[in-house]
Amino acid sequence: MTMRNVRTFFDPGEARRDRRYPIPSVVVTIGEKQQVVRNWSLSGVLLELGDWVVEAGSEVTGSFRVDDGARSYDFTAEVVRIDDPPGTASLHFTQLPHGAVDDLDKALARRIAGRPRKRET
Repeated sequence: MTMRNVRTFFDPGEARRDRRYPIPSVVVTIGEKQQVVRNWSLSGVLLELGDWVVEAGSEVTGSFRVDDGARSYDFTAEVVRIDDPPGTASLHFTQLPHGAVDDLDKALARRIAGRPRKRET
């Protein structure tokens, strides 16, 4: 599915399309590397590079899960920026399956409302 550009954050001083969130946590797996991202939005994630070598403009594939959920979503993303220091990479989702953005949105709404995550059975 190709991602549409829909602006969800309307602060006139903010140039980003989507607001960034540090919580609820999002865990990304790329290859054998798994980590909690520094922050996320409905259009991408910011993660620590560590020993991962990647170039801006490259395409990566992986998966993510929200808030220790059982459901995982595969994604394709473009590395849009490398910051060194602090040693981070910004990924912009280019392909997400149906339901992935909905789950991110629902996890955020639960967090804002102070409700615990429903466990999937």
